[in-house]
Amino acid sequence: MELFESFQDPNKMRGLLQDHLPEFSNGNLTISSCEIDYLLLKKSFKEDFQHKSSLGVGYILNVTEPSTQRHGQLKLYGKAYLGGRSERIFNNLPPVSLATPLFGEPLVHLPDLGMIIWAFPNDPKLLHLPSLLDLKKVQEYLPFSNFFVSDLRSSKNLKVLSATVVRYKPELRCTIRYDLEWETRPTPKPFAIYAKTFSDEQSKAIYERAEYFEEQSLNGSGKFIVAKPLGLHEGMNTVWQDAVSGRSLLESINQTNFHDLLTAVAQGLAHFHKSHLAISRKMSHQDRLAEARKRLAKIYQALPDRQDSLQSFLVRLEEWATDFPPSPKTLIHGDFHMEQLLISDGKIVLFDFDDLALGDPLQDVADFIAQLHFYEYDPEFIKHMSIAFWRAYADHVDWDVSPDRLDWHMRIQFIRKACREFLQQQPRTTNRMEHFLTLAREGAFGEIHCSDELSLAN
Repeated sequence: MELFESFQDPNKMRGLLQDHLPEFSNGNLTISSCEIDYLLLKKSFKEDFQHKSSLGVGYILNVTEPSTQRHGQLKLYGKAYLGGRSERIFNNLPPVSLATPLFGEPLVHLPDLGMIIWAFPNDPKLLHLPSLLDLKKVQEYLPFSNFFVSDLRSSKNLKVLSATVVRYKPELRCTIRYDLEWETRPTPKPFAIYAKTFSDEQSKAIYERAEYFEEQSLNGSGKFIVAKPLGLHEGMNTVWQDAVSGRSLLESINQTNFHDLLTAVAQGLAHFHKSHLAISRKMSHQDRLAEARKRLAKIYQALPDRQDSLQSFLVRLEEWATDFPPSPKTLIHGDFHMEQLLISDGKIVLFDFDDLALGDPLQDVADFIAQLHFYEYDPEFIKHMSIAFWRAYADHVDWDVSPDRLDWHMRIQFIRKACREFLQQQPRTTNRMEHFLTLAREGAFGEIHCSDELSLAN
């Protein structure tokens, strides 16, 4: 896997990309810096199948064209393969229309490196992404009938001012903000909407979930506000939603307002868990253990000296889970944290319905509290926020908010974060990986609660 290690080193990759990419290798374009913003290692743990491993990695390059002194940022997504597989995969790529990037070529095969590279907005699975980012082409996909603008006469009155990528996960999904303007007299009327586009057909289910929760917020049965769903384009696997003005919870919370804000969030989550939305996906304690086992295997595959201690820890987690009394099965968000929440006119807005499932509601509570440790908050402030959120949630549900189950789910979340840091494979992430593994082993909930009796003994 030494070749993959080179791809995960931004300094080495700056030189490799400079030497191998067309228009860069001849000096027409120069890379001044390289950052990695995405990594996904698909690795077989069976020795006979390790040649099928692959690595997906996102690079952000700062590029200069010396002849014109033009500067800009170029996003690349590369997939590296072992055993010469890249040539066969490249030759079998479907013929698609590619967008011209800011610099260089839209799609390149580097056989010497065993890598295929797409220049953003080109993507191997989000084939429609270039059309969504083209200010003229995207106009034919906009959900005009749902804008409810009184002076709307035709789509010709609408001007797309900009399209800004908010979040991008190669081969999976992309969220885009559109700033638009109705060109009506005497003054234009600017507004914004969002699109979330997927590589598969989950857009219909996600649109229906957004409709359900918006209806709940409108009739008062839900405590969270939800951005109005504007339309669904199934052919483009894209959901359209209205913009909601406000400020992110992460930016807004401080030591004077945290109690009121987190009480409102906890109350909203409690009502969310009581929703009756039909959902087929299930998430059990055993499912979470299986995921943790798979993630930790990636660490001790590369660091065999850690295998015994990590496997022993997994056995402990499994034993703890068997001792839990039956937990309620409710709708859970599956990715509940501060960055999914916005404050608008004193109300909490919830985003993202991608990972909904039926499961233990304390998973969402634990994930929210565990995520507090990932931000640069003072440890004492984290304790105060955690206690406020936990107690407020317990006040608004009629099921047992078990400290043991909460602690257990937090440890699973710390494992997830540790593995994510490990896959970054950059010097700065090593200490963070160890930090999160320590939190997973030792727990954090016992430290944030006042009573030792409510902590899970190690």
